[in-house]
Amino acid sequence: ADRASIFEMLIDLYPKVDRMKQATQIVQDAVAEFAGTPEEVRISVANSQLALERGEIDQALSILKTMPPSHPSYTKSMAAMADIYLTHRKDRKAYARCYKEVVDKQPSQQNFLIFGDALLSIHEPADAIKAFKQALDLEPGRTDVELV
Repeated sequence: ADRASIFEMLIDLYPKVDRMKQATQIVQDAVAEFAGTPEEVRISVANSQLALERGEIDQALSILKTMPPSHPSYTKSMAAMADIYLTHRKDRKAYARCYKEVVDKQPSQQNFLIFGDALLSIHEPADAIKAFKQALDLEPGRTDVELV
């Protein structure tokens, strides 16, 4: 396993054995070590999960909001944020807004498919149809579209 995976495992496991202080220290070390690397988003997501373990929903969201749209893992960060809104806040509109922001910042066929799938998961079929149509419109000649 790579170093980032080991950090992720420790961040996940320490709270399960009531060692929150060690989890916090590991996440601080990981944030410093992986800042500016492709693994940064994995550590950010683990950090946000740790904040959720402590009941700090706003902190978890704040951690994920720091990912700029230009970062290669921006979509993963926004998906984690959307999950927090849906799972912990029961806020379907905020959940959908996360995916809408992704397609606004990075309009690709794949992102519109993910947006449409997210809308279907919260029972918004009319809006999902619009997202799927936009996906088709982006690459009208493409026939190998895979739904997520």
